[in-house]
Amino acid sequence: MIKTNIMTIAELEAFFKDRELPNNIQLNNGEKIINTKIFVNTQFQILNNKDMKIKQPYLNRLLMLKEILENQ
Repeated sequence: MIKTNIMTIAELEAFFKDRELPNNIQLNNGEKIINTKIFVNTQFQILNNKDMKIKQPYLNRLLMLKEILENQ
């Protein structure tokens, strides 16, 4: 299981599980999420795929989204 310096993937999934998500959101200057629910689901599908070797970018985007949602 991947553990971030803040939380585990399971804890991150729990954060998003029942959270009300905006339809779209600007993640940063170069990335706009146009369907936040689909975005979150696909990021976790990739993170939970044992065959995927590179996972850090997906984790980073979820952590950025979490931070944005917490600060709204």
